[in-house]
Amino acid sequence: MGGRRAHRGFTLIELIASMVIMAALAGASASVLMRAGDAFGDATDRRAMVSSASMAMDRVLHQIRVTPSLAAVSATGFECSSGLVVGLAGSTLELRDGLGESPLCEGVSVFGLAYYDADGVAVNAADADAAGRVYRAEVRLVVERGNERFETRGVATPRASFTWRQSDDS
Repeated sequence: MGGRRAHRGFTLIELIASMVIMAALAGASASVLMRAGDAFGDATDRRAMVSSASMAMDRVLHQIRVTPSLAAVSATGFECSSGLVVGLAGSTLELRDGLGESPLCEGVSVFGLAYYDADGVAVNAADADAAGRVYRAEVRLVVERGNERFETRGVATPRASFTWRQSDDS
């Protein structure tokens, strides 16, 4: 049994080489996990922004639909005959009534309304009789947070715009 030794463990070189390989794998894994965490955070923020903007748009369109008539209109808001006001205050879309202000959505960069009469002709919101001629309102809402941007549009008709006619034949 001349010159052979039995291997019972790892040499120092083998241990150092395996530690360097493990450190490289751990660094690569950490980088991937960090990017996945950032992507999850961005997706969560975007989902919250979209949810907030969608809820605000639904609320605005609902208010237009259920109001018997619009008392005042502008390119950036409206007032219902009940006294409820929807408009932009800075970058916050608000609903104001006799009880106070309720923020509908924050981070709003654009809140625009266009009004049309029964013939589809645009109603100039600056006209004195504009509110009484509104048959349809088109709403545009743009929300921006950080480098994310979400735009939604909707159309609603005030309830008083519909007139029911009875036939004389009955």
